[in-house]
Amino acid sequence: EKEKILAEKEKILAEKEKILADKYEKILAEREEKHVIEKRYIEKELLMAKGKMTCRGLLEFTVHQAFVEVRTRKNSLNLKFTDRFRNQLDSLGRALPPQAGERNFHALHEAFIRCTNSTTFEVFYGNFYSELSKEIHGASWSGPSVLRTPLAEGFRCAIEIIATHAGLDFED
Repeated sequence: EKEKILAEKEKILAEKEKILADKYEKILAEREEKHVIEKRYIEKELLMAKGKMTCRGLLEFTVHQAFVEVRTRKNSLNLKFTDRFRNQLDSLGRALPPQAGERNFHALHEAFIRCTNSTTFEVFYGNFYSELSKEIHGASWSGPSVLRTPLAEGFRCAIEIIATHAGLDFED
């Protein structure tokens, strides 16, 4: 009879172990699914960081960072903070040429010198921004690329230089 009771207990224990194993497998599957979703999100963020963000977003970010760089100069033309893109361009145009350590401003200036024969820095980047903004609705850092086909050669050259200075790959 003891053997019968022991066999019954072993059978109950085996069933409980199977139930626990099934629950464990279910938990692992849920965690794996969550990790797949997180991995996709991280991959998307990584692709954006590697240069697949919008051209307009990259231009806005670089101009803003250049403006911040120029504001830290001792004689910064008494620049007041502004978040308006065109006001920042005007300020940068007055602050030319870039000084040592102004990495973003240097990138914008190099692109202007190498890629255009436009009259002024502000006009070139104002026209470039207008071109990139034509088909945008919503936030500049979201959605598909705003690179219009065909993008004028001077604008394409400029965004490639800016992206390279930012350590990003430029893709159509």
